[in-house]
Amino acid sequence: MAASESDGFSIGKFLGGLVVGVALTYAYTRYRWEMPAVVQLPATVTSSVISATADSDLYNWDLPFEVRQRAAAIIIGQNPDRFIELDNATDHVLMHEMQRQRAVRRAMITKQKWSAYNMALDKPALRKRFEQKYATTDTELLKRRMLASDIDDEPILLGYLREYFPDLSREERIDLVLDVYQNRLHPRPRQVAAEVDLSLPQ
Repeated sequence: MAASESDGFSIGKFLGGLVVGVALTYAYTRYRWEMPAVVQLPATVTSSVISATADSDLYNWDLPFEVRQRAAAIIIGQNPDRFIELDNATDHVLMHEMQRQRAVRRAMITKQKWSAYNMALDKPALRKRFEQKYATTDTELLKRRMLASDIDDEPILLGYLREYFPDLSREERIDLVLDVYQNRLHPRPRQVAAEVDLSLPQ
């Protein structure tokens, strides 16, 4: 019985510690709140050793580029303020690239649905449902409206398109996603696509 109570207490302490750890991590990430210095001492020592080693490697021109690159990644990973400083100095190239890569992955997943639409529309019952939902019987226009809806359901992709392609129409966004394997969502001067009315009848 005592062993059972001991096990239960240990599990309780573990879960409690886990909750506290998550809360502290969230507070640090979102609000830059930090724990007392005494509590941080072991982690601070470890971090200092890692940072010193990485700093030494970064500026050692005799090391291969890949080693120095990894050292830079470690330094930035341990110093959020340094990342912000570098991102500001490079006109937010670092942050944009992180966002672009994630948006490209979401766009590729969304684009792959294009061929799946054909299979769905080959089923009379499904086709009728989609024709009623999107108010058209034209296959190409129906697929474009379905894709437009799927883009709207991808908040990461939609947010990226609104942020970096603010002047594109809804039709042009669709063309951009359909061509994602070629353009990789790199911002470019606006290219006017063929106008297709995707709006639903009032």
